Amino acid sequence: MNYTALIQQYADLAGHGADTDALEASLLAEVRLWCDEMMCFIHQDIHPGNLLLSHEHVILIDWEYATRGNPWIDAIALQRMLQLTQSERQYLMQYLPTYPAENAWTRMSQWLTQLDALWSRAQTQQSC
Repeated sequence: MNYTALIQQYADLAGHGADTDALEASLLAEVRLWCDEMMCFIHQDIHPGNLLLSHEHVILIDWEYATRGNPWIDAIALQRMLQLTQSERQYLMQYLPTYPAENAWTRMSQWLTQLDALWSRAQTQQSC
């Protein structure tokens, strides 16, 4: 996944202005911290509609957006969906790559929120 190109594409679609440019700069600054060793195969579209639950299993479906990317994105998506406790987040973090800055959970949560905002602006501009 080329996050730099994705962010730039969303910013171009959103139309450049002070707010869009600030979002783009913030998102790109964080991406520059990520190293290639962090990346792995991720789902990239975790939400309740993509989970099948049974008494014994949870099955993640709809892999059309799966790619090699930052696994923290899937972890934050799980947090948003399940409202994980601090201990659950700590448990999950032991399986994630070391984040190259402090406050990884907070930083990635903010990053994903900013990416959602930029995507939303891009969608709004496309519908006008």
